[in-house]
Amino acid sequence: GYLEKDASISAGVRTEPEIYVFDLSPSEFIPAYPDESLVITRAIKYALSLSAGIKVISGEEESSIRNFIQENTNKARFTDALYYSPEATQKLNEIRKKDSMIRYVGYGKYKSTDEIISVEFNIYDRFTGKIVRNLKLSAYGRNRLAELSVRLADSIFKLIPQEGR
Repeated sequence: GYLEKDASISAGVRTEPEIYVFDLSPSEFIPAYPDESLVITRAIKYALSLSAGIKVISGEEESSIRNFIQENTNKARFTDALYYSPEATQKLNEIRKKDSMIRYVGYGKYKSTDEIISVEFNIYDRFTGKIVRNLKLSAYGRNRLAELSVRLADSIFKLIPQEGR
């Protein structure tokens, strides 16, 4: 956007869309590693943060939102993971100081073995109340976490419209 002569920003300013990514829930009742969902989710958030067109809620804002939601809803035992639930989505903007609400929410589940990571990821648009897309990706081999997170971040970047929040 451009500045007007009186130093106020014009109404046509475009901002990058914001997404909040919940921790992926394991398909198994007890996963092989207790912090596996946190590691996979952090890899996806990091790959998404490298995209210039999407703002991932992170840092102090994410930790304050996580703490607020965990205090008011049930959190996962032993891992402090925060999985998607309708109650958690309703509490997303209560801690925010900004006027705009977080429009997109990412959540899903994963299945991990020694050779493969499979992820079923949903992108939910809170304005329309619909799931934008359900993504199913798998990665094999030695660099499976890096490959999966980059491919998933690329797919998310292509699906979210770059029109603003």
